[in-house]
Amino acid sequence: PPIAMCASLSLTVLTSPYLWSWDFVLLIPAFVYVFSVVKSYAARVLIAFGYVVMWGLIVTIRLKTDNSDERFWWVPFFLLAVLGAGYVVQFFQAYTRGGEAKRW
Repeated sequence: PPIAMCASLSLTVLTSPYLWSWDFVLLIPAFVYVFSVVKSYAARVLIAFGYVVMWGLIVTIRLKTDNSDERFWWVPFFLLAVLGAGYVVQFFQAYTRGGEAKRW
């Protein structure tokens, strides 16, 4: 049930990304779950760095544009790409170490 809840909240963002301007907060449970599941240090650093970059871009857009919420359609897709990249890094590290990929 906890994994299903995270997945359903995350998929809501992709199926209806224009319902409200802060819809990406629904990805926070998935973000926390993926960050806790991924054990690779490199994958965690990549996910954390991607999260910081996302907030930096949000602040920059808020300060340098007309501050309209329609400029943030990319945020949920960016977060999912960062989480996917974290999974890919973990998978390739486990694959190159040999035998550890079976834990997936």
